[in-house]
Amino acid sequence: MGRILKRFVFGLGAIVIICTSVQAQIFTRTLLIPDSLSGVVNPQCALYEPENDKIFVAGNLGRCLLIIAAGTLNRIKRVPVPAGVRIMALDQARARVYVPIFDSSVVVVVDAGTDSLLCRLQTAWAPSAIAFSPRTNRMYVPCQFSDSLIIIDALSMSVCGYIRLIRGLDAIAVNPVAGKVYVSSVAHDSVWVIDDSSRGLVKVIPVAADPCYLLAVPELNKVFCACRSSDEVCVIDGITDSVIARVVTGNVPQNLVYNPANQCVYVANWQDTSVSVIDGMLNRLVTQIRVGINPITMVVAPAESLLYCTNRASNTISVIDCRTQEVITTLPVGVTPLALTLISRHNQVVSLGEVDNRLVVIDCRTNQIDAKSMSGCHLFASSG
Repeated sequence: MGRILKRFVFGLGAIVIICTSVQAQIFTRTLLIPDSLSGVVNPQCALYEPENDKIFVAGNLGRCLLIIAAGTLNRIKRVPVPAGVRIMALDQARARVYVPIFDSSVVVVVDAGTDSLLCRLQTAWAPSAIAFSPRTNRMYVPCQFSDSLIIIDALSMSVCGYIRLIRGLDAIAVNPVAGKVYVSSVAHDSVWVIDDSSRGLVKVIPVAADPCYLLAVPELNKVFCACRSSDEVCVIDGITDSVIARVVTGNVPQNLVYNPANQCVYVANWQDTSVSVIDGMLNRLVTQIRVGINPITMVVAPAESLLYCTNRASNTISVIDCRTQEVITTLPVGVTPLALTLISRHNQVVSLGEVDNRLVVIDCRTNQIDAKSMSGCHLFASSG
């Protein structure tokens, strides 16, 4: 497939989850949102904040951030935010949720304890990703339609600087072991390396075409870069900041997750109905696992060595046993499932359907499928 068409597929982050069962059946519950707390349309991302036991949901439309109590699934509050949310980040130490607005030049900060809007920070246009550095207490925000990497001081919740790099900034990853920040440019097929302490440019690394997703694996001191127009993953050494391997994957590698139990990196291949498995130590392909149509978002359950993969065009989630590298069950969820997150306190996984605005809760403890609809209006969408 041509490079231009492939760039319409956008990468999303993955969130680690922990489950306690490998059985084929999983209890699910469908959450319906009443008019008074509706408004999120085309949900793109969900984030769990453990200290206050809350789920945050945002999307392309609706102009709000929906807050849900994870334990009861009661809707708590709508926080007004601009439309165009694709990803969120958590400053867990201070219980703050950072919400970049892709269709603007704003990052919104919300207090997870009080559910209040703390501030709106000005960035450059189209903040495309966000990553937190625990070493320096900084949020890094690349902006796709400018040449700027915005730096936010998480202690003062203020923009403390920016770094001029190159246009087309897309993905970002922080390697705390190396003390470096990695930013990809899809327009120039490169990864830019920034020193997390001095904020100086360390190196520019040429990679393959369309570097759309970055995954830092501190325990291996490596960064894995998915290049969707060349159908390969480039492996970057954290010491030398050079490409030490290129692993051929399926068609349009779009998302990456790491399983520490077997030291493997899993690659969702958007147009190949497969997940590629890469040996993270040896930097080589292990196998390809057949899943549903248009796999996109993945999360790993390290305690049980399971991987969950959303299949957008199949409206399903494939559950993979990472010990055998086989699909053990396929779960029906909402229409075009996009994001996954773990409710760690309750051993539940949340899936979001982008088209039908459905939030499905998967309980990994009961091992039963029992879809129930709670009273309310159409899922997330406002009736007005």
